[in-house]
Amino acid sequence: QNAAIPDAAGYRKFTAASGWSDFVTNSSNQLMSAPGAPGVCPAPGSPNYGSGLTAGYYCVQLMIEDGGANDADGLADGTLRDPGGVAMEAVAVAAGAERIATSNKTVSPGATDVVILRFDIDVNSPDVEVSSLTLQAGGTGDDSTDISKIEVWVDSNTNGLVDAGDVPVGDGTFQSNDGVATITLASPYMLPMGATSFLVSYDF
Repeated sequence: QNAAIPDAAGYRKFTAASGWSDFVTNSSNQLMSAPGAPGVCPAPGSPNYGSGLTAGYYCVQLMIEDGGANDADGLADGTLRDPGGVAMEAVAVAAGAERIATSNKTVSPGATDVVILRFDIDVNSPDVEVSSLTLQAGGTGDDSTDISKIEVWVDSNTNGLVDAGDVPVGDGTFQSNDGVATITLASPYMLPMGATSFLVSYDF
């Protein structure tokens, strides 16, 4: 490989019939790795290969049973089909959630973009996207009549305010008091590596 095996990696297989699945290991199907270097590996069958995928190694060796669980054509016909590769689980963690206290100030009817919640989503992969968010209401007042719109923003400058440069990604309403609102984004938002800051605002 040109890139080292990452931490907590696995090997994933693809077939048109069932999509992606984990590599099956047993006495006839083995997954091994060796240190090597980018583009340079020991010969197949070398004793330098050890069982499993070791983080930091560059070389991967597969033993696949013809017609077995990892042979994509499913036939013991002398031909192995092995679409797949080293993969790591994409993890998204919601962090830094902070409810914005509004009990100590007056919000007049017609007020817009009043920030109620801010939070970060931290991811370890560039392949994670947000397609919807579910919010649970609570507290005094009637959420279905007092709040005319809920809006979700990407807080581009991370200052906790809705201002120039912030990107609206979805909106909705509460259908009942102390209810649940699922905000479906207009289009899935692809998260960059690291933390992305979001705001939830109310229009009254």
